[in-house]
Amino acid sequence: MQVTLELEDGMKLSQWANPRLWGMYRGMSVATHTLESALMALEEWLLQKAERGDADTMAVFSRLLRESNNVAITAVLAGVAIAYPYYFGAAAIPLLTCEELFHWDFNRAFHDRANLSGAMGVMLPSIPDHMVFAHERRESGKREHRQRSLEHLCLQLQLTPAREKVWAILDGFLAALPSADQQNDGHRQWRIVLRRMDFRHFEVTEQTKDGEVWQAGGFDQDLEEFRQRDMPAHLEHEQRMGLFVWGMGVFTGQNQIANPPSIWREKLAAARALLPEEDDTPRMMRGSGRPHIASVCIRDHWEELSTEERDWCIETVCSEVELTFAPGALGAHVTPMDPLAPCAMIIPFLVACDTDPVRRPRLLRCLARVTLHPSGEATQFAAQGIGCSLLPADRPLALACVAAMVARVTELAAFLAQQRLLPWNEREKEEGFESSLLDRLCTSIEEGLPLDENALLSVDCRHYPGSGVLLPLLALFVEQPNDSLSCKFFEHIATVAAASWHCDVQRHRTGNSSDEEKDDLRYGLLHQVHHALARFTLIGPESSAKPVVALLVDAIPGQPQEAADFLKCLISAEAQLQTTGRFWLHWQAFADAYIGHSLGLRADDEHSDTAELLNIILLGIEWKTDTHDWKPLHGQRERILHFFEQLPASARAVSAFTAMVNRFASEFLPASLPLLAEKLVAQSPGGLLSRFTLMQLEEALSGLVYSGAVEVRRDPVLQSATMTILDCMVEAGSSAAFRIRDDFVTPLRS
Repeated sequence: MQVTLELEDGMKLSQWANPRLWGMYRGMSVATHTLESALMALEEWLLQKAERGDADTMAVFSRLLRESNNVAITAVLAGVAIAYPYYFGAAAIPLLTCEELFHWDFNRAFHDRANLSGAMGVMLPSIPDHMVFAHERRESGKREHRQRSLEHLCLQLQLTPAREKVWAILDGFLAALPSADQQNDGHRQWRIVLRRMDFRHFEVTEQTKDGEVWQAGGFDQDLEEFRQRDMPAHLEHEQRMGLFVWGMGVFTGQNQIANPPSIWREKLAAARALLPEEDDTPRMMRGSGRPHIASVCIRDHWEELSTEERDWCIETVCSEVELTFAPGALGAHVTPMDPLAPCAMIIPFLVACDTDPVRRPRLLRCLARVTLHPSGEATQFAAQGIGCSLLPADRPLALACVAAMVARVTELAAFLAQQRLLPWNEREKEEGFESSLLDRLCTSIEEGLPLDENALLSVDCRHYPGSGVLLPLLALFVEQPNDSLSCKFFEHIATVAAASWHCDVQRHRTGNSSDEEKDDLRYGLLHQVHHALARFTLIGPESSAKPVVALLVDAIPGQPQEAADFLKCLISAEAQLQTTGRFWLHWQAFADAYIGHSLGLRADDEHSDTAELLNIILLGIEWKTDTHDWKPLHGQRERILHFFEQLPASARAVSAFTAMVNRFASEFLPASLPLLAEKLVAQSPGGLLSRFTLMQLEEALSGLVYSGAVEVRRDPVLQSATMTILDCMVEAGSSAAFRIRDDFVTPLRS
């Protein structure tokens, strides 16, 4: 559809529009990551310009609005205006001239308030490129203005000199409506929206210690009757939505300030009091949060639940599992928001902890169903629960679940191999075979099928269907890294990962594109393997962790880019686990391999395959903007300086090193300056300094020098190194370095 906005000069502007375009910059719709990333970058750039008060911000804002033929960029402008309503003032008024934009932005604000994007990433990490987008959305979602909509902007602009223009727009919307007796519910709803954002109708409703509380005044009689007519249904819907958001938020651990876990008993009572929903309720909302709330109460408050509360929670969880294990669920995508997700994860806990013999057979059936659910994501949730709760409590039963998962992919692989030998028109369908197979394997779990370890360690995880069981097994065994079978499994997976690295190299060298070569750990699986291996090497037995790392280190010369991805996962895992000693043992193995194989000589090649690994060894991951101290780094400065000292002088080595020094300045300044100066003078003055490197050094040295730098000025070695670096920077064209150097050579006042 096309919408029309009225600009400040009266010009009518038509733009192509729909809710997907409007929500694209927040990741709310299906769109290419290139477009999403461009819109995110545009918004961040505009927010920074508005915060600084750049002189051309208004001109850029107006130009973007006038020259856009669709609302994807207009939505970005709306978000920026909502963040800085008084700064943009009258320039933002055109955003208020289209009714549809109010409705779409209200939905966008609800999406951000519920943190729906953040809930998608609580399982093992996704594809590396996607993690960048997810990280941006999480950090951007923390901005205060995210939970506000165009209604807030409309109210704020009425507190500026532009109020008369806003009131004219609101009056125009009202005048365009049909007479009261001709209006439908949509018209009445729009009138309510107009009323609650028209400051002329606000009244003081409360006096507090912080001041007065203003709210929209009384509504016309027909609107009040309309509100009262639908108020019960609205309140019920609001209650159900609130329960769902709270349950999902506590289950995933997201946004616990808005969803405090401490009120669990209140939420449990409210969930139990709800009546069943209508049959047309969307699947994600089915249960109105009851499965999430029941699972959270079982997981976090098992001992505090009364017998009656336990019975209700268990019935809710089991009913959800039984409802979803059906042929229609084949291929269903299960996210943390799906009611099946928490139930699948909590069933193993119930099997381990519930002592009621009458319920035992039902719980075992549910365990078998979530373990072998047609949805791979549901199986992954179940496997995580098995590893966390069932493996320590009932190891034989947990291994029976593993045996069933292994048998499923093994028998399916044999079936597919057999079918490929038959003419196409004589082949059986995979779905029919798998349906009967699942029924048989569910029975085997209930009967405690023993696990053949050789079968587990022989699964071809690099090709379908064996790759389908890889993520569930990783989720299961990573929960118990000290279990003897976990150690064997991760050593096996390290071998698989290293073989996949080698296969990738061979495929690129030979140009082989056969199906067998295409099916190794691509499409994000390899990154998730790296993540699980990283956690295991940090918290598993050292006797098993060392061989795992050694296997990957040995593969570095052939595929340094994959090694960089593993090391990135290792740093991220260390940020959570804080093992310190174990981490630096593994880090040193990668650093020694990089030096030992002289990979630094290729760092400055145009299409270098070693530059990324160098960057990651020097801790060049996507840190949070405000991260300037990392506890595991304390006391490890000399280790990193020794690594940098052994590197050949290269632009990328200096760039990665200066970025790390600037970020962790308290750890590396001024001690790293002599070594950095030595690298810089190894080439022509300024020859190793890229624009990015200059920016990092300007920031680091300005903070050091302008703060006085007494230690640097008094130490001849540090003083000489600082002057050398500044001279090289000036030679490379840094005007900031020229000013810093002037300040540095100026004697301090006594």
